[in-house]
Amino acid sequence: MSGPLRRPWRLAWRWEVDDAALGLLSALEATAPRALLAG
Repeated sequence: MSGPLRRPWRLAWRWEVDDAALGLLSALEATAPRALLAG
């Protein structure tokens, strides 16, 4: 899901915040059912 739409987000965020968000997403992917993530 990386692309032109996502780029402004990453530029606006500080690196520490981005890293924290990525860690959170990784934790969610590890614990949540894929069906839930797929919507």
